[in-house]
Amino acid sequence: MVHGYGAAAGFFFLNFDSLAEHREVYAFDILGFGRSSRYEFSTKADVTEEEFVSSIEEWRSSVGLEKFVLMGTSFGGFLAASYAIKHPGRVTHLVLADPWGFPERTEQAAKELRKQDEALLFLLQMSFWMKIVCPLMSHFNLLAPSRVAGPLGPQLLRWARPDIRNKFADGFQDNTVIDYLYHCIAQPPSAETAFRHLQNGGWEWAKNPMLPRLYSLDPDVPITFIYGTDTWMDSKTGEQAAILRKGSSVDTIYIKNAGHHMYAEQHGDFNRELVRICKHADKKKNIICPCRQ
Repeated sequence: MVHGYGAAAGFFFLNFDSLAEHREVYAFDILGFGRSSRYEFSTKADVTEEEFVSSIEEWRSSVGLEKFVLMGTSFGGFLAASYAIKHPGRVTHLVLADPWGFPERTEQAAKELRKQDEALLFLLQMSFWMKIVCPLMSHFNLLAPSRVAGPLGPQLLRWARPDIRNKFADGFQDNTVIDYLYHCIAQPPSAETAFRHLQNGGWEWAKNPMLPRLYSLDPDVPITFIYGTDTWMDSKTGEQAAILRKGSSVDTIYIKNAGHHMYAEQHGDFNRELVRICKHADKKKNIICPCRQ
């Protein structure tokens, strides 16, 4: 299980127990995030991506895994796909949960995304402070305010992201998850800075988008996309991937009443789907899907 931007493996705490009833579950902090080392990444997008992928392969080798179902969410989905392209022999099934960085940045794509974000844009336009802060933040790492705030960082994050508490309410009704997030991002911004070098002029786009590159993924590696029905991501990516990889197995699943963090918002449905995917992979390859908590 590969987590997303600014997060860490602990965000899957609503998934571990359910999945571990059926198989071993492995999760780790991406290099430069969570409690992992603060590595100094390259400033070149292709080299940075390779450094992330190499770190995952080093982790796999040290743990001793041979073949496994690989699930990545958000930025973790981008890295999982990149890993599968380079190491297809290791991946029995690729699961991409609301993956970041897949569509190419086109004028039409940007227009459609703007339509999805009309409500958010309206709020930003109505906020005097956001008019000032947003242009300034384009020159800094996204999570920098929490570090700059010093001891007030946890309070700032609680104020700015109350939605996190709601998304993980089935596990904690207090600020435990938000405080965990703060301690994940309060450290030096290693991977956070590296992510900026992968972006293409905006939060949504990658300099080297993943969708056009899926043609180079071994056709024998099945892909399942999972989206929340209320996500802000481009959920058409799964359909486009099926067209691009005609003749290969590409499925798309939608989790109802869930957004970008569907693994928490509707963790029951998400866990059931992931278990089903893993069991299908077991039957197809006649192996056990590795997963250790």
